[in-house]
Order: sequence, then structure tokens, then C-alpha cells
Amino acid sequence: MATVKAYVVQLRAAQRQIGTKLGTDVTRIDKQSRVINGSLLALLAVVIKVLVDNGAMTDVQLQTAYQQAMDDTWPDEPIEPPAEGA
Repeated sequence: MATVKAYVVQLRAAQRQIGTKLGTDVTRIDKQSRVINGSLLALLAVVIKVLVDNGAMTDVQLQTAYQQAMDDTWPDEPIEPPAEGA
């Protein structure tokens, strides 16, 4: 069984690749944003671990989903946020 930390490492790798496709290097954001991001990844990893440990999904299914997300096409985010209501 993978640890929470191992899931965080996998999530970070997927996030880096998807973030690049969305138009930014998530490793270069300011420290506060990296800490918030890391905390959220850790909490997500806890949920993933509980799901895997309880048989709701397997590590193989999870790896497949990560790979599909990383291989998918993601549109670049615009510099300026969309107009309100758009």
C-alpha cells in the first residue's frame, strides 16, 4: 500500500505536467501558494489513500487515471480572468 506522501509525489508530477499545458510552471509560484498547494495535495492524497485502502479503487486504476489526465489536451488559461458572468 502506498503512503500519503507517495500519493502527494504522484499528484505533484501530474499537476506539474497539467499545469504546464495550462500555461504555467507551478513549481515557480510564490512560497505561500506552494504551501497552500502542497497542503491541498496532502489532503487529497489522504482521501485517495482511504479510497485505495478500502478497495474503492486500485493503485493501477489511479495510475491509469493520472496518465490519462497528463496525456489529455488542456487549454492554456488566459492571463486575464474571464469577464464576470462569462
